[in-house]
This record gives sequence, C-alpha cells and structure tokens, in this order.
Amino acid sequence: MEKGARYKLKIIENVSLKNLNTFKIDVKAKFFCEVTNKEDILELSDEGFFKKKWIILGGGSNVLFLDDFDGIVIKNRISGFEELLKDEEKVIIKANSGELWDVFVDYCVTNSFYGAENLSLIPGTVGASPIQNIGAYGTEVSEIIFSVEYFDIKSKSFRTIEKSLCEFGYRESIFKNDLKNKTIITSVNFKLSVKPNYKLIYKPLSDIFADKEKRSLSEIRNKIIEIRTSKLPDTDVFGNAGSFFKNPEITPDEFERLKREYPDIVSFKTESGNVKISAGWLIEKTGLKGFKKGNVGTYNQQALVILNFGGAKGNEIIQFSEFISAEVLNMFKINLTPEVNIIY
Repeated sequence: MEKGARYKLKIIENVSLKNLNTFKIDVKAKFFCEVTNKEDILELSDEGFFKKKWIILGGGSNVLFLDDFDGIVIKNRISGFEELLKDEEKVIIKANSGELWDVFVDYCVTNSFYGAENLSLIPGTVGASPIQNIGAYGTEVSEIIFSVEYFDIKSKSFRTIEKSLCEFGYRESIFKNDLKNKTIITSVNFKLSVKPNYKLIYKPLSDIFADKEKRSLSEIRNKIIEIRTSKLPDTDVFGNAGSFFKNPEITPDEFERLKREYPDIVSFKTESGNVKISAGWLIEKTGLKGFKKGNVGTYNQQALVILNFGGAKGNEIIQFSEFISAEVLNMFKINLTPEVNIIY
C-alpha cells in the first residue's frame, strides 16, 4: 500500500527484501522507500521516520537480516561522482553514497587515478566503504578517503568530517561506533594520485607485477578481479556476504606458539606489532571448508564464506557461524568476530 497522499516520497508497506540482500534472506520491511537525493533524506527526517526503527540499505552485500524489519528500510540510490580538484599530483573526487563501489573504482582506473585499484570488485556502495573501512589485497579505503559528508539525525543538518577524525581501523570507523545510528553518509571525497603509485604488498600481486615495465592500472585491476572471482561465489547462485569473519589479531608470543605447532599458518604483520591470522586458514584447519549443515555451509573454495544454499533463515546462518567460531576457539583458543552487519 502506497502512502502517496501524505508523502512526496513513495513509502511502500510490507516489501520483500529477498532480492535486496546478497544473502537472499526472505524477510520483509514494514516500510520501504528509495532516496535519490539529500532532500529525500530531509523529508524522511521531517516526517519522523528516524525517531523509529530505520536502516539504510546500499548494495545489501554486508548485512544479515534475522527477521522481518519492523521499521523503514531506506534504499540508497543517491548516485554519481565528480572531480572537485585536479593538479599535477592528485585528484579529489566526490562520489555520492548510493553509487556502486566498483563503478567508482572502474572510473578511477580508466582515468589513471591511482589508489583504488586493489579494491576492485568489492560489492556494495560508496557510502558503505568508510563505515566498514573496506579493504583487500594490502589496501584499505581509508588510505584514499579525504573526507566524508553525512546527515546528522539529531541536528537535521549535513556535515563534513575530515579523515583524521573518522577513527579508521581494521574494519572499523567512527560510523560503526560513536556515530552509529546517528548519521547517514551522503557522499565521500577521495584523494587519489595522478602519478603512478602502486601498492603490491600482497604476494600474488608482487610476484606477477615485479617487472615494473609490465605494470598498469588496468592489468592490476583485471588480475584482482580474476583472483576474487576464483575465490568468491556468485551471489546469484548462492546467497552469501563474502567474508563472514574478520581476520583475528594475536600477540607475537601467541603467534610463535601457534607457528611451532602449525608451521604453515597464514599470517600478516600489522602496524601495531601484532599478527593478523587468516580466518579462512583457521576454519579450513578445523576441517570445515566445504562443510554443509542443512541449508547452510562454507564455500569449498574459501572457508571464510558462508553460503545460503537456498531457503535458509537468518538464524540458521547465525547458528552455523557460531558453530564455526566454537570449533576455531576449541582448536586454536582464538575468537572469531563477524564482519557482517547483523540486523536484529
């Protein structure tokens, strides 16, 4: 039922979200609407929707709904991007929050702007990128963020926060903590290099592109797309949200203890001095790679990915993830933390 008489925006009741989340969980939103500009957000605020239960939905690629959503689901379709500044060293691009992330990356690569290429083919929208501080292949999005514009729910105003105040960390930001449920990101300003500036610390990339003469943004992007495609399942075939867990960090002493027992352990050094352990490796070592239980299982090419084989409920996926966590904790004494945003 549409509420056309009261709202300029089209507010629809009892909308299925199955095709709007990549886990393909069949739940409904009590209310649903699409926003295409900042004025739409102001209208929702004026009508009091943010005083009740609400959620912004981008690509739906990092959420897990446990039940029907008893509030309003706002689909972000504020798209587009523009160059704000360009000189001999850098370019600053404003990208609207509803723009697809990989469309933005493709634009950067096509125009020889360096910095986003390692984040190719990550699903979702631009607006989700700073919240999660998305990262892959040795790069985090915080490295290229200049500032973030957001709508402040309480003051009903649009504000800009500089990168230095965003409290970025591994899959962390101020938007997941102090500003959670208090803001809606409307655009992100990115600062990229116009001079060659590759980041090839990820070994498969450094091995392939060791010869500087063979490097190009398009070749690096294509290789990353090839790697991601080989490791991650198609969401059109199996519902999933990519990596379900974060890679846990442990102390150097804990790492040395594990390495003595497991010489093949997959690890990465961090700036803090701790050691990050591959969550996928941990799960695989428990024997759960390719394991299936009912409608849920782990991907046989990447144990870090939990699959909905069809018809799974959100609670089934949570229970399965807790089973995996318990097995890892029992074997390694390491806690796994979900990377996926769980919607209760």
